[in-house]
Amino acid sequence: MKKKSVILSIVSLVIILAAVGGYLYLTPRASIEAQMEKDVRDYLYTEHGYTGKEILEVDTRFDRKRTGIERYQTIVYFRDEPEIDYGYQYENDDKRKIEPSYIGSGKHNPE
Repeated sequence: MKKKSVILSIVSLVIILAAVGGYLYLTPRASIEAQMEKDVRDYLYTEHGYTGKEILEVDTRFDRKRTGIERYQTIVYFRDEPEIDYGYQYENDDKRKIEPSYIGSGKHNPE
């Protein structure tokens, strides 16, 4: 009987640690993604003079293969060029300045 309670306690502890670890891992990620999307929009509005009507879609993504803040990248599609995606990221791990990172053929490519 005592052996069962020890095993049950260990299993319960592992489940609790996994739940807490998952929460701590995902919560900052959502916050960073939301902040980055806001920063990219602000960058496009203030430094490049775009309006909300000119932007088709903004999508922030997380890449597990990268490290640091470089794991986050925001993809922007403009209404006048829906077939091209523009990538933006924080400059040199500086979470205050946005920089363009690439231009590519995106998911809105009308084929």
